[in-house]
Amino acid sequence: MAQSICDVCRNITFAILSSRADDSYTTWKYSFRSQTFSNRDVPQADRTILSYPLYDSVASLMASSSNGCPLCTLITDTLLYSTFATRMYPSGKARQVPDVPVELLWYPNVGSRYRSSAGACHRFLAARLVTNTSIASDFQVPLFFTRYSSETLCSALSSKAVTSQFYTGSKENFTLAILWLKRCLSSHSRCTIITSPSPALPTRVLDAGKEGEPFELRLVDGKDRVGQYITLSHCWGKLKIITTTQSNLAQHQVNISFDSLSKTFQHAVIATRALSVRYLWIDSLCIIQDSLDDWKSEASKMGQYYSQSLVTISAVSAKGGEDGMFAMVDSRIVSPTPIDIAFPESEESGFVHSLYPVDDSRQIWGDTKAPLWDRGWVLQERTLPTRMLMFSRYQMSWQCQEEMGSENIPEGRVRESSEEETNIRFSLLGSLINAPTAQSMPYASLVSRKLQSEFYGDPSSRHRLYCAWYNTVEQYTYCKLTRPSDIFEAIDGIRLALQYGLDDEYVAGLWKRDIHRGLLWIIDEEHDPNSRLPLRHERSPSWSWAAVPGSCKFKAKNASPEDLDSSILQISVIPFGQGIALRARGVLRKAINVEGDPGLTEATLRQGSVGERLIDQETGHVIGNFIADSTESTAVTEVWCLCVGLNMQISRRVNPKRDETFYSLLPDCLRGRAKVKETEERKVLRKLLEKFEVYVLVLVCISDEEQIFMRIGAGQIRNHLKCYQNGKSQSLTII
Repeated sequence: MAQSICDVCRNITFAILSSRADDSYTTWKYSFRSQTFSNRDVPQADRTILSYPLYDSVASLMASSSNGCPLCTLITDTLLYSTFATRMYPSGKARQVPDVPVELLWYPNVGSRYRSSAGACHRFLAARLVTNTSIASDFQVPLFFTRYSSETLCSALSSKAVTSQFYTGSKENFTLAILWLKRCLSSHSRCTIITSPSPALPTRVLDAGKEGEPFELRLVDGKDRVGQYITLSHCWGKLKIITTTQSNLAQHQVNISFDSLSKTFQHAVIATRALSVRYLWIDSLCIIQDSLDDWKSEASKMGQYYSQSLVTISAVSAKGGEDGMFAMVDSRIVSPTPIDIAFPESEESGFVHSLYPVDDSRQIWGDTKAPLWDRGWVLQERTLPTRMLMFSRYQMSWQCQEEMGSENIPEGRVRESSEEETNIRFSLLGSLINAPTAQSMPYASLVSRKLQSEFYGDPSSRHRLYCAWYNTVEQYTYCKLTRPSDIFEAIDGIRLALQYGLDDEYVAGLWKRDIHRGLLWIIDEEHDPNSRLPLRHERSPSWSWAAVPGSCKFKAKNASPEDLDSSILQISVIPFGQGIALRARGVLRKAINVEGDPGLTEATLRQGSVGERLIDQETGHVIGNFIADSTESTAVTEVWCLCVGLNMQISRRVNPKRDETFYSLLPDCLRGRAKVKETEERKVLRKLLEKFEVYVLVLVCISDEEQIFMRIGAGQIRNHLKCYQNGKSQSLTII
C-alpha cells in the first residue's frame, strides 16, 4: 500500500511557545532515558519547549493512521507499544490510552551524549497526550527528527517509505548493511585492530557464488586456503534440515541444490552474496554430522570460526529452518519516515523515527527473549563475533564492537558493551594476536605487549576475567541444549578466549586458581523450574555447576580476593575413576537438614530462625541455611558443612572505618589460633565475629571409611562461628 503524509503532519510548524518548562523537562528526562540523554547542561532559563497540536483526540490520530499516514502510524504505535507496554510481553496487548488531544513537542536546547559516526544531525521530539492528570508523564514518548549526510542512506530510506509493507531481505536493507560494514572496516579501531584481509578459512565452507550468478552451491575444502567468510547463527528446530554426512560428503563437494536448503539457509546464502562475500560457514553443512571425530575436531574450533569471520548473520526469530530469516514488516513503524518540518529558523527535510522500537535482537533475557538467544550453543556465537547482522521478525539490525544500528536507527549509536563482554574480547584479542597465524596482522606485536602490560599484568585484571566467566555461565545456564552432553563443548569457545588472559587450568567448568569462588554456585530456584530436576552426574562432578540441569548463579562472583578469605580450605584436583574429583583439607561440621525432617522445623522457630535449614548436630543450635541442588537433595537429613571461605564484606558494611588490625586477626580467630589478651580489642573482635558468615558446601557422605563425599548444596553459616573456630582440619574427597 502506497503511503501518504496526512495534511496535519505535512504542515508541522513549531511556532507556539509552550508554557511548560521545568516540569516538562523532568518528564522528558525519564521518557528519553537519562542514561542516553542528559538535560543537566541546559540552564532552567533555556528549558523552552515548542509544541505543535496534532489532533484533538487519539481517535482522530488512529483514523489518520488507518488512512495510511506513516507519521501518525509511528506515533500511534509508539504510544500503544512503547517501553511502558511492549507488544513482546506474553499478553501481547496494547495498553489503553485516554481519548485526549495529541501534541508534538520539540526540545530545542537539549544537550546529548548521543554520538553517531554517520554524520547524522538530530532534533529531539516527543509525542504527548494532553491530559490534566499526573499520569501525563507516562504518555510522553520520545522521537527523533534526523538529517543524514549520506545520500546513499537517504535514497535507501526514501525507497523504503514508498510502501507500508517491506521485506527485511530487500536490496535497500543490504545497502544499509554494506554501509554499516564499510564504516566499521574503515573507522572502528577496536573492530579492525586484528582483522586480517585474508583469514584462514574453516576446514570446510559453502561456496555461495557471486551476486547475479546462478546458485551453484558446493562445499569446498578450506585447508591451507584464505579468504573472507561469513558464519551463520541459527536454530536447528524440530523439523529435519539438510546436513552433511559421510555418505553425502562427496556429493556436497560437487553440488548442493539451492532448493534442498531450508528457508533459513537459503536466506543466509542470499545475504552472503548481497554482502559480496563468497564463503559461508553453516554448522550442519560444514561439519560431518555422523562422524564423532570430525564433530569433536570442528566443535573445538567453532569459537575461532565465529571470532575470525567477517560477519556473523543471526536468524534471531526463527525457531527452525522452515521459518527463514527475512520477514515482511510495517515500514511505517520500523523505518524512518521522510518529512518536512518548519522550525522557527528554517524549514528542514529529514526523517522522524522512534528511539526504542521493539526488536527481538536486543531481548536476550527473560521469558520474551527470541528463540535464537534461548539456544545454549548461541551464547558463544553472540559473544565472540566481531560483527553481527541480525534478522528478527521486526527488523534488521547491526552490532559490532563500537556501534549498534538498526533499520529504525540506521545512523547507528555508540555501543556500550557490558563489562564481561569487554573482558572476554580483550582476552580473545590477546589469544588471536599471539596465535602463530597472526604474526602478519598489523601492529600485532605492539598490541600484544600493550595487552600483556596493561590488561594481564596484575591480579585485578585476571579477577575481572574470572568475573566475566561467572556472568557468562549464569547466562549460559538459562539457555537450552538439545543434547545435555554438549554442556562443556557449547561454551568452549568462550573458555578458550578467556584462557589466554587467565593462564589458568580449566577443570569441569571452573578455574583452578579461583576454584573456591567457583564452587560457591547455587541453583536459581526462583526463576527456573528446571533447577529442581535430578542432577546430571554423568556429565560432570557434583561440585560443578554443569551437574545442574537448570540455571544457577554464583554467590561470590563479585567478591574481590580481599573480600573472600579462603585460606581455611586447601583444594587440589585429582583423578577419580574415569573422571576427576576434589581432594580437600578443611574444617568439616556435621549438621541436620531441617527440610529433610519436618519435625525439626519447630526447633528452628523456637530459636527465632525462620527459614533456616541447618542445625549443628553437636550443639543443637540453628547455624545457617543452604539451597539444595535438587529436590532429591532436600530429603537428606544428615549432612556435612565444609567451610569454603569467610565473607569479609559483611564486617566492612558493619563498620567500614574499623582499624585493619581487627580484620587481620579474623582468619586466625576463625581457626582458633588467636592468642590475643582479653582486652577491649578482643571484645570488639568478638562482636565483629558475630556479624560474619562462612560460605559452606553442604555434602553427603558416600563412604565413611574412605571419607568420600558428594555435594548436595551450598549455603552460609552465620553467628555461630565457634563451630568452625575450634574445628580440626581433616582430609576428604568430593566427587
